[in-house]
Amino acid sequence: MSTNGLIAKLVRDDATRRTQLINQIQTYRDSIFAREVQQAQLTPLIDRMEAVLVGFGVPNAASEIAVVRQQLRLAASAGYLCAGLPETRPIYVLKDDTSECIHASNTESIPAGQANPVNFEIYHHPLPDNNDPSDLWRFSPLGNGKSATNQEAYSQGWN
Repeated sequence: MSTNGLIAKLVRDDATRRTQLINQIQTYRDSIFAREVQQAQLTPLIDRMEAVLVGFGVPNAASEIAVVRQQLRLAASAGYLCAGLPETRPIYVLKDDTSECIHASNTESIPAGQANPVNFEIYHHPLPDNNDPSDLWRFSPLGNGKSATNQEAYSQGWN
């Protein structure tokens, strides 16, 4: 999609080809790089690969594998940036350089001490990759922008 390459320019300037590219990116985003696929298939495979390499005494195996894990997260993020956010399922929102996720606290209300609060503090914390509803977010159309709703709040009908 860069403006520097000849092929990128040809694709960018051809509406049909650009649509095909975006559709293919969306397909990969929702299949290969989907959170569910990464958790169920790719992460266990990478875990086994790491165990074998560490067992063979490969230097820096764990840190090199950590780079692979980060690249998979970045590929999924690139799919969201290029092809849009899914409206049918929740996603993690990650900090770009640490992969910490945005977490909605269900104990720290804004303002503090309010009875039956509907607003809670959000902050980054290490990605547990365990599908905690407090770490997952849904994005929906809202005027010219998007509405972000925490999955915990979404499941309780708060919008």
